[in-house]
Amino acid sequence: MTAVRTSMLALSATMLALPCAASTIHVPAEQPTIQAAVSAASDGDVIEIASGTYTENIVISGKRLTVQSVPGGTCILSASHVSISSAVSPGIEFRGIRFSGSKGSSLGGAIEASDSEVSFSSCRFVENSITGGAGVYGGAAIYVQNCRLHIQSSALTGNSVALVTDGYPFAFGGAVLADHSVIDVRDSEFTGNACSATVPGASWAEARTMGGAIALRWGSGVISRCRFDGNSVRSEVHGAGPLASAFGGAVGATGQPNASLVIHDCRATSNRITAISDNSFYGGNGGAVGGAFCFGYWNPEGGGSHVVQGCTFFRNRSDKSPSGIGQSVSDVAFLGVDYGSVSQCRFGESVATALSGDAIVGAVAAWGGPQCSLSSSAFCGLNCVSSAMNIDAQNVSIEASCPDCNGDGIADIAEIIAGAPDNDANGIPDACQCTGDLNRDGLVNGSDMGIMLGFWGPTGSVFPQSDINRDGSVDGADIGLLLANWGTCPH
Repeated sequence: MTAVRTSMLALSATMLALPCAASTIHVPAEQPTIQAAVSAASDGDVIEIASGTYTENIVISGKRLTVQSVPGGTCILSASHVSISSAVSPGIEFRGIRFSGSKGSSLGGAIEASDSEVSFSSCRFVENSITGGAGVYGGAAIYVQNCRLHIQSSALTGNSVALVTDGYPFAFGGAVLADHSVIDVRDSEFTGNACSATVPGASWAEARTMGGAIALRWGSGVISRCRFDGNSVRSEVHGAGPLASAFGGAVGATGQPNASLVIHDCRATSNRITAISDNSFYGGNGGAVGGAFCFGYWNPEGGGSHVVQGCTFFRNRSDKSPSGIGQSVSDVAFLGVDYGSVSQCRFGESVATALSGDAIVGAVAAWGGPQCSLSSSAFCGLNCVSSAMNIDAQNVSIEASCPDCNGDGIADIAEIIAGAPDNDANGIPDACQCTGDLNRDGLVNGSDMGIMLGFWGPTGSVFPQSDINRDGSVDGADIGLLLANWGTCPH
């Protein structure tokens, strides 16, 4: 009997030590509002929201929760604000929620988080906005500070930060602003997001903007397999002394020593950066820096080493007026004490204002810090030089116009961006080429065999054109594919 009692007591103690099973709280069936569900929830609970539109100001502090739409449904948080604090790993996760129409007063239009881990999966942020005057504003969709931020399979569209004042307007992150944070952004789309700062009167104030879609300040992280289309930043000043500085039409970032941002396998198309420096004292000086991506800005803080790899850039542009002194960089820029590398990228039809005075103009440029590198990349159809200032360029090809292999009036790079298969990643739509024509002369013959043998052996992650089956090695399997197409190409 004693042994049985002892076993039962031990079992009871074990059961008491186990965490309680997570519960699912349904809104509005079990709790009338999302905030009521948050208040009633325990760590690990799931709040599942029925389809519909909700307008609430929600506060989440110190809890680990999942907030999601009912499967197959759509929950819209309209003109709402969510404040999150002290929600550490695994933190707060939002799934399948649409955030729209929020109007922020300073930082964080729809979401504002600090000292937390926050995740968004299959979410949408649409037309959230922040307006204001002098001071620092940003993150019309999401603002995080001292956080770990995850965004996956989500879309952020038409979010904006717009400042007008004769003071000092600093606008950061039309969609997302992350301060002293680590970000992980994957498989997501950023379209038509914007931030702008205007000094309309005759003052000495500076207008500064950074990151039309994403601004990361003093942080690190990864942006992978994302698309940035039609995002913009704009700075405009008028008067004797103000300066207009604009950085990163799609992404603007500054790191810290041993903290970097890696952007890989992304597409940046039709992003735009504008600086209008109507300042008589400085003779029109100002900068439109990085129509797609910019790393660093004028302040001496920062120092991160950043990476851009395997990305495609098309029709990004930098507009700077007046067209005298200053900077105009159409695609990627490194400045200040931030630096980095660009490799295995393609650039097409980039546009940068041709400045006539003491100026820096190019598609990729760096100045003010350590030397940066540009390698294994291709440029076509530029109206400016491919690289400028402090750039070590190696294995770079430049074509006066972008190839159009099938003569349909659409550049190959544009067709690939639109979805045309390019399985060998050589910049030519697969429909325009035949397997094994490595020198693109319309024949598969001994010349192509010679090229292939020159790359014989393991290739790692580089995948040269000779690695036809892209398995990381040029070997007999690739020779077999080449021989199978021997002769005149059908295309």
